[in-house]
Amino acid sequence: MIRGNVTVCGVIDRAATLKTNKKGEPFTSFSIKLNLPQSSGGAKACWISVSKDAISQEELRLFIPGVRVEIQGGLSFHKDKEQIYLNLSATNLQQTEYSRADQLTGELDFYGVLGSAPETRTDKKGNPYICFSAYSSEMVGEERAFTWVRFIQFSKPEIETLVKGSHVHITGTLDAQYYNSKLNLNSRIKSIEPWEKKNQPEQQ
Repeated sequence: MIRGNVTVCGVIDRAATLKTNKKGEPFTSFSIKLNLPQSSGGAKACWISVSKDAISQEELRLFIPGVRVEIQGGLSFHKDKEQIYLNLSATNLQQTEYSRADQLTGELDFYGVLGSAPETRTDKKGNPYICFSAYSSEMVGEERAFTWVRFIQFSKPEIETLVKGSHVHITGTLDAQYYNSKLNLNSRIKSIEPWEKKNQPEQQ
């Protein structure tokens, strides 16, 4: 499972409408578009589907295509084939100045498996750091999809027995950018601890 507690700033791409969930409860649904950086320079458009508790018809008229908004909430990541889809459950929604830059920042909450052993490297200033990749998986139809995150830590690891295949729970920063037109997720670790799969918050 991968979740983000984020702040997003972008432009509404699909107007806000009222829908009903499987329980018949109304909610607000729309999508936003923002540009995320590319590793090769420049930026690439990214779309996020947003849902929120139902708002009034009067408020709906405020959130139409072209309006720039700032949103706080919980971000989920779903992999289908090679595409990562972003879904945001909003806790706060407001219009903002059109001059505001696009933004996707926040913290990452990750439950998954190390796909590579931690590797020690040195930055340009001679400071050591540790990096590794880990994945979270989910069933998509009859196939299992894997979403990878690249982690980095500039202090001594809290777990010295990390090896490829270790199950971990990691919290850290969220850094999303495109590489060769594919969305990459990166994180600077704040905390890391062993994770027993039976104690996962949701089925992996």
